[in-house]
Amino acid sequence: MSKLRPNTPRRGAAILMVATLASQVHGPASAQTPLADQPVFTNTAVPGNLALALSVEWPTVSRTAHPGGTYDSANIYRGYFDHDKCYRYVRVAPETLTDVSRFDPVGLATTRQCPATGPAGEWSGNFLNWATMIAIDPFRWALTGGLRKVDEVGNTVLERARHSGQGLFPNRNVTGSALIGNATPFTWGDLRIRTNGAGTGLIFSGTGNVDTGARTIYEQSLPLSAADVYELQVRVKVCDIAFLEGNCKKYAVDNWKPEGLIQAYADRMRFSAFGYLNDPAMLRDGGVLRARQKFVGPAISVPGSPTVSNPAFEWNPGTGIFPPNPDAVDATATTAEFGIDIGNSG
Repeated sequence: MSKLRPNTPRRGAAILMVATLASQVHGPASAQTPLADQPVFTNTAVPGNLALALSVEWPTVSRTAHPGGTYDSANIYRGYFDHDKCYRYVRVAPETLTDVSRFDPVGLATTRQCPATGPAGEWSGNFLNWATMIAIDPFRWALTGGLRKVDEVGNTVLERARHSGQGLFPNRNVTGSALIGNATPFTWGDLRIRTNGAGTGLIFSGTGNVDTGARTIYEQSLPLSAADVYELQVRVKVCDIAFLEGNCKKYAVDNWKPEGLIQAYADRMRFSAFGYLNDPAMLRDGGVLRARQKFVGPAISVPGSPTVSNPAFEWNPGTGIFPPNPDAVDATATTAEFGIDIGNSG
């Protein structure tokens, strides 16, 4: 999980969705009965168990998270970027483990629109979510706060999922200088964008061919030509002390980390994960256990007793950082059983 605290809007949206579905079910009225979270003959609550049956292959890692070919700033598009913030792109060359090319938040958006003033202009976070998010990205964001490319004290950068080029994320065109100017630093009349097959990047141009044209690494500080084709990396700095998002949790002085539903419920629930097995045999039936049922947070719930420390925590209780191999026992056992070197057990 190490690569995947919900805020009030997210929890509210989930409750609203459930309530809406419930209102659509027709049948005889029935009394609401609270579900028990304790055995019949005791008053001691017990932790819940959640098994995730994940389908995180094609098309989940190929399909756009926001279907529809037209961008509209009146709509809210969810993802790693804050739809109510404006961003500037920072190119880093050469990149290091802790300093990578990314989008940095620079201010709040006005009705999800940001000023376009050439190289000094800003990108709309709402637009970037529409243009770049793959279906698995909001899933990771909701569950764990997002896929962390950089994870250190005071510095967290999320990275969009890699798109292999298997389709389901068609190229997109945006037309109209006013619309483009309120979403990007450009005042071009047309904007062509491509995610399909771009890995973790975004390819764009005004009038150039984004499929075959030679690409130039995008630097926001330089003037651009609408005829050229540019490429950038879809990464975003989050939980910046000056621009905190709603799902950021404070761990230490000036150290905040993005969190999701798993972190929020880790003290009262155990998690496990199943998935597909990369096996071409057509007769295979069923999935494979990827992570056994266990507590993943810093504490383990013990019914009727105080919590105890979890030696295999998947985020550091002091910093919120994901350790690379939190459950070395599982990793070693998997390596011994299948002969595959498992370095990340989260």
